[in-house]
Amino acid sequence: MYIENVRARISYFTESEKMQLAETARTILQERNMISSKVKPSEIMKYLDNFINHKDTKLVYLEGYLSALDRLYTEGGKNALLGQKIRKNNTWRNLLIKITNDRVCPELEPYAEDELMIKEFKDVFITLVETFITPNRDETMQTLQVLKRLFKPK
Repeated sequence: MYIENVRARISYFTESEKMQLAETARTILQERNMISSKVKPSEIMKYLDNFINHKDTKLVYLEGYLSALDRLYTEGGKNALLGQKIRKNNTWRNLLIKITNDRVCPELEPYAEDELMIKEFKDVFITLVETFITPNRDETMQTLQVLKRLFKPK
């Protein structure tokens, strides 16, 4: 029953959500030394499809999927087991993806693999948001508009 609930919940995911789940599961399982670093995301994805379609899968991957659900969604593993709705976390990552996925920025390309630079970009973004966000929506909107005018090139 519980495993069927997990299958049902994951089967409603889009292909990109399934891929994100598989990649996160792979990362978690590698962090815990439960799988080799040579295991490719496509293998994890294959076992995820097998799991959804009631075919052979490995228990280690099921553990990875449940852990990935917890990492990606608020109480994701538990909610999947209980057959409840899986809700996205309100994380910085989700916010950044939502506000930037339609913008191409070739100027950032040289920094794409620079971990130190990425950390600095992240810190600047979070600092700006945490500094200027308030409980009052209108006040926050006004501050954001002032910041946009201040930083946007003319």
